[in-house]
Formats: sequence, structure tokens, C-alpha cells
Amino acid sequence: MSKSYAIIDFDDTLVDTFSFKEDLVSAVKKNDLYKGLIKDVFNKAPHYLNANKFVFSYTSFFKMIRAGNQYKNERLDNLEKDFNQLLKSFDRYTFPGSIDFLKKLIQEVKAEIIIFSYGESAFQKAKIKHSRLIEKVIQDDSNKIQVVISPIDKEKNILKLVQGKASKTGFFINDKIKENQAIKKVIDKKGLDLKVITKIPYFKEEAQKIKGIYQFRDFLEILLFIKDQLNLTIK
Repeated sequence: MSKSYAIIDFDDTLVDTFSFKEDLVSAVKKNDLYKGLIKDVFNKAPHYLNANKFVFSYTSFFKMIRAGNQYKNERLDNLEKDFNQLLKSFDRYTFPGSIDFLKKLIQEVKAEIIIFSYGESAFQKAKIKHSRLIEKVIQDDSNKIQVVISPIDKEKNILKLVQGKASKTGFFINDKIKENQAIKKVIDKKGLDLKVITKIPYFKEEAQKIKGIYQFRDFLEILLFIKDQLNLTIK
């Protein structure tokens, strides 16, 4: 039975969603559409939560663009084809080392793996499916990797996961420092133990240093840290 677990953020931690979004913007420009179109639709979409938070739904995205009748259907058809092609080839956005990292957590650390994805359910499921991460890591028993998708209340859902595993040593790995601060605050308030780790985004030289939150540049550093915390032999 596993004595440890790792909750790992999906977007921009295991996969390069930042580049995926840039490619979507490029597709908008390629099809001769207004480059601010994505932002405009984000601000009006029904999945919009508040001034600083939204979750992207590609179904709502195209419905709202078509409803506006701003562009010829041919352009929008081409954009939707390009978008679906980007989505279906999402495995190209997997960060180097992600697959090996997950394999070693399972094989060497014997950790329980939870991939945590924040966003609209259908879109997040599609990205995870087309990333092929799980099938590349686990070929015989996909139940060894649990997937949790949360459209809202990320901190509360992380808390529920941690509360259900109080007897195990837990690690949370994410690229967003502000989210990590909020999650640590919630966890500490409940008196629970969770090692919160920031995987510094590749486009930042250094993340803001916050007391009690560990930060590392790559998966190897994170793996070594986890092994050290669990007193495992370093391979």
C-alpha cells in the first residue's frame, strides 16, 4: 500500500498550455480574424466567473463567435478545424521529463498519483486524453493515476483530497505561486501536512520565494526532493 501521494497540476506543470494558447492565437490570425477575438469572447462567455477568473470552454467559445455573426462561416469553420487539430495533437505540448517523472513516482517512490486539472470539464478531459500522458505512463492499469477536474473552488477540492489522505505523506506540485500560497494557507489552517512545491515556469527566471513553499526548476529536482523527504535511496 502506498504511503505517499502526489497531487500534480496538469496545465503548465505537466504540459505546456501556454504554448497551446499561443498557437490558438496564431490560428485566429491565420484565418484573418481579429486577434483580440479570444479575449473578447472570454469576457462575455457564460463560463466567465469574475473579473480575474474564468474557465475556458471550447464549445461555448465557438458558439459565441458564431452567434455574433462578425465573420464569414468559412473562416470560423477553418478556425474550428485548426483548433481541433491542435487539441488532437496535444501530446506535442507535453513537457520533456513529464512522462519519466510520473513513471518514477509510481515505480521508485510507489506514490499514489493524482492529476489535478482546473477548468471546464469537457475541455480538460479532452486535453488530458489527447496529451496521452496516462496511456504512456500506465499501459496495464490506468487506475493507478487518478484524475480530478475542478471547474471552481480549486483550494476546497485540494483540501478534500488532502483530508482524505491524512495518514500519508503528501506533495502538491503546481506552477502558479499565488495558487500555491492560497492552497498552503487553507491546508495550514486545518493543521494538515502537505509539501507545496512550485515548479518554476520555463519562461520565468525565478519564482517569488515564499516561506514554506518549495520551488524547483525541473522534474529531476522535484523527484530528488520527494525521495529525500521520504528517506528513499537516491538512484
